Amino acid sequence: MDCDNFKQINDDLGHDAGDDFLLHLARRLRNCLREEDMIARIGGDEFNVLLTGVKSEEDVIKVAERLDHASSKPWEIRGKIYHVTLSIGVAMAPDDGEEVDDLIRKADRALYKAKASGKNRLMWYVPKMSI
Repeated sequence: MDCDNFKQINDDLGHDAGDDFLLHLARRLRNCLREEDMIARIGGDEFNVLLTGVKSEEDVIKVAERLDHASSKPWEIRGKIYHVTLSIGVAMAPDDGEEVDDLIRKADRALYKAKASGKNRLMWYVPKMSI
């Protein structure tokens, strides 16, 4: 997943404020997950989330809705209010692959499709997806 409108925070307040925002965002997002799930910042404002034991697409959608709700609450940073949304790309084992690297690559393709489609949305990986 990737934060929409994060660049505005960095541009307005500088990278230190952006880094602080990302730390607070990571805490909010982590609180949306179960103990057995993992979240990691992989660079910039992009995060990977690994959900274990997910049985259906509906389970993924429920988690994505919780993540979106947590991130979209207004953020007050240095006296200014910011609104941040998430673009989310999803790949699921075993249909989209078994290897972690393959799943991450496919979820990333879906993420960029979500960004290109207007942001603030979830997109599933589709074979032969073009961006």
